[in-house]
Amino acid sequence: MPVITPVTHKPDISKEIYYSKKEINKHKEKLMKPRELLLRCYANKYGDQWQAFCIDFGLAAQGESYEEVKAKLSDMIQEYLYDALVGEDKEYAEQLLQRKAPFKQIATYYCYVLLYRVGAFKNEFHKLFKIPQALVPQNYIHE
Repeated sequence: MPVITPVTHKPDISKEIYYSKKEINKHKEKLMKPRELLLRCYANKYGDQWQAFCIDFGLAAQGESYEEVKAKLSDMIQEYLYDALVGEDKEYAEQLLQRKAPFKQIATYYCYVLLYRVGAFKNEFHKLFKIPQALVPQNYIHE
């Protein structure tokens, strides 16, 4: 893989590294998006209901289908981050952003990861997924 070199004609590159659009487009799939965070999540089907959990923030959602529960959890995460960063709970942002799920949910997630990796876990009742989340909330204006 070729080395991506920073473009030096941009001002104050000590704070941020700038890349030309050509370099970014050329290696887009290999570059990490610096303004996104991948949150670790999993979902289980119990009876006719799905439950989804985000182990990074200790959030959970319930719904009728996998797609519904995944969308609910994503919306819940967005609201949680908004409240923690710019909403009424912003004075507690540090504690809220470091909140983790209970040990049982974290252990379940990593058990599923292990089973998926060794190929021993192929059913439609348990799913792993990651939710990309912007590090800066939508419509956030830095003051």
